[in-house]
Order: sequence, then C-alpha cells, then structure tokens
Amino acid sequence: MRRAWFALSLIAASCVAGEARADVAQEAFDDAVAAEARLELSRAVAGYRTALRERPSASFALRARARLDDLEARSEGDFAPLATLLRVRRDPARASNADDLAALMREASAFPPGMVRREAWLLVAEGLSRRADRPREGLEAASLLLADDGAPVVMRAAALSVAVFSKERLGDRSGAASLARAHRALAPTIAARFDRDDRRARLRIASLVALGAVALVAAWGLWRGARAAARPGVRSLAFALVAALSTAMLWLYDPSLSARPFLLLALGGLLVERGVSVARSAGAPRVGLLVLGLGAVLAVGYLSLSSAEADLLGDFGL
Repeated sequence: MRRAWFALSLIAASCVAGEARADVAQEAFDDAVAAEARLELSRAVAGYRTALRERPSASFALRARARLDDLEARSEGDFAPLATLLRVRRDPARASNADDLAALMREASAFPPGMVRREAWLLVAEGLSRRADRPREGLEAASLLLADDGAPVVMRAAALSVAVFSKERLGDRSGAASLARAHRALAPTIAARFDRDDRRARLRIASLVALGAVALVAAWGLWRGARAAARPGVRSLAFALVAALSTAMLWLYDPSLSARPFLLLALGGLLVERGVSVARSAGAPRVGLLVLGLGAVLAVGYLSLSSAEADLLGDFGL
C-alpha cells in the first residue's frame, strides 16, 4: 500500500511540475514576443530560449525557434544596429522619408559587418530610389550592397534591381544596361529586358530603312513616268480583300481582340506592293525588287505589331 501511495505521489508531483513548466514556458514566450515588439531584443532572445528549454514540444515552439534563430543571426553590436534598423522599417512614414533614410545610411556606416548592415543598405536604397524619388542617393546604397560578395544572392539581386532603376531614372540607360549585363547571373531577366529593347530598336531601324528604300524606288519609278502603275490593280484589291476578311474573322473569333495590327499590315502591305509595282514598271530589276519587297513586307509586319500589340512580339522571339 505504501508503495502505491508513493508511486501516486510521484505521478502527481510530476504532473504539477509539468504544469508549472508549461506556465513558465508560456509566460517566457509571451514576454519574449512583447519584448521584441518593444525592441528589447536581448530580453526577447532570453525569453525564447527559456520557453524552448522548458517546453521544447509546445505549440509555440516552432515560432519561438524561428524568431530565436532570426534574432541570433542578426545580433551584431549587441542588437543595437538591429533595433536602429527596425525603428525605421516598422514605421512606413520613416521608411519613405528621405531625411530618415539618409540618417539611417549614416548610422549604417558604423554598423559591424553583417546582415543588419546589408538590410539597412537595401532599405535605404529602395526607400530613396523608389519612394522618396532620390535615385542618386539610392544608387549609392545599392552599389554598396551589390559590391558585397558575401551578401546573399537574393539581396544582391534586389540591389541590382534598385541600381538599374536608379540609373534609368537619372537618364543613364546605357549605364543601366551595362550594369545589368555585368551582373546577369544575379538577375537574368533584367539583362534580358535590355537585350530585348536593343534588339527591337535595331529591328525598328532596319524596318524603316527597308520601307524608305521602297519609297525611294517608287519615287524613282514615278519620276521615270510609271504613274499608271501606281493606281490599284487586281492584286492590290485582292490583297485588301484578304486583309479585310482576316480582320473580320478575328473580330468574329474574339471581339475583344484589337484589329489594329491587321489594319496596319493591310495598309502597309498595300503601299509596299504599289511601290514595288511602280518601280518594276519603270524597269527596275525583278530580283532586286523581290528581295526588297519581301523585306519591306516583314518590316510592315514588325512595325504593325510593335506599335499595336508589342507583347505579341515575345511570341516570335522578338
């Protein structure tokens, strides 16, 4: 009987102790959360450690572990730099105010090397460039982070985005393109955007040159007296009819789609066909006109898409 009472006493004591530890763990966790909100970060770390030690399997354990790991990874300077950063980051007004961001930048210069200083640079760069409209100062902060080879790739990629944006805001598109291409591995899509824009600019120039050449040979043909060929013929009417039917079919298929590319293509193609016909009537070489006509039709197609539905160019690799 005595042994039974002793065993029951041990079980009861264990239950009481477990409940006591549970209370201590919950209080420690709640205190840590409140301390972190007040930016008492050392106290928050101590509270999370106590909560995990007392009840490692509690419902809040995962959150406590995540917060503890995050704070310990940014503990340089005994949490003083992190507290300074969070005061600005948590206040939307200060995070968008140029003076507050400039002050944070000055303070960050004295921060110990580590994640907090990098986060401060990124906050200043984004805030000054995108929200405070101070791209030159934002570029300076972004450049510091971009040059930090020890920073996480995601942070350097974000810094690259800000730096490119800042250079474009300052009117230095060439510098922005060079920077994006120099760091292509960090953010391939940014460099690809400049590649695409440059490619489209070259295609636009080539298209205008081709159409200009058609206009010149047409003017030459008219000067040589081939005015009759300038009047629309059967081919021109057939071309216009096909274009009209294509536009009608597009509208019937989906009225929300724009018919503008087809209309521009039809008009441009008609003018190219007439110009080539005039030049041919005046005695221009057939093969040369064939090559010129094909190039001009492609030019019309490209210009019609780029002016009306530029997004469709991506489907053609342009």
